[in-house]
Amino acid sequence: MSSEKPLNLTPVGVTYTGEGVSGDKSEVVRKQISLAANLTDLCDEYCFYTPALLHTGLKLGNQDPYTDFLNQHSCDISRISLRFSRPVFRGLLVGSNAEWNHVLYGLQKDYWDLFLQFMGSLAFVDRDTKIVSRVRTQVLQIPDPLLLERSAVLPTNCLTTEITAFVLDTSAGCYYFKVGTAPLLEPPIATRTERCFSDTLIFADELSRSDNPNPYGRIDEAAGEDVILAELFSRVKKERESNEQG
Repeated sequence: MSSEKPLNLTPVGVTYTGEGVSGDKSEVVRKQISLAANLTDLCDEYCFYTPALLHTGLKLGNQDPYTDFLNQHSCDISRISLRFSRPVFRGLLVGSNAEWNHVLYGLQKDYWDLFLQFMGSLAFVDRDTKIVSRVRTQVLQIPDPLLLERSAVLPTNCLTTEITAFVLDTSAGCYYFKVGTAPLLEPPIATRTERCFSDTLIFADELSRSDNPNPYGRIDEAAGEDVILAELFSRVKKERESNEQG
């Protein structure tokens, strides 16, 4: 079953939690956040993101890919979690639980590229449905949720900030966020499309073959002269090879 609510969060309002942080540093982080007028003030140090679609769209249970990332990289990495009273997203429901709509995570900027590479290398296979899911990224510009949390009245014009959503590209469709025309009133909504990308269908087919030690082979061929695809698969293969050697 998908996660009922975001992992490792304290009850909120304007309460924030530092994860994997020593007591002294945690207090520093809390003070830093409490003094910030908006999320943009924190963007010099943190990159903000949501992994919600992985938890609502996959059978992760209480597993968190971030924990696997920490286990693979013995760095002094800390993540902050922020919950806002106003929803940052729409449509992230597990039953009647809407907690994921209110949450953002922040990761130290020094480790962001490493985290992106790790997340981009993930693939999940549902043993029951045989659906293969891969993690992609979607960059969103949203009204600054911390500024809105600090505001007693909804502003006419609101500062926006950039966040990253980890979305799903599967062999049965894609899960992503659709952005509305009135961002203050209509936060990005979780959306599914039945469109499948050809490289993911190829990857799923290759994974299903027990005699194939390299499911990335045909993807390389399919990428052809597509520089973006070729660069992505190159990074994924390097991460995979590095993990196999480690």
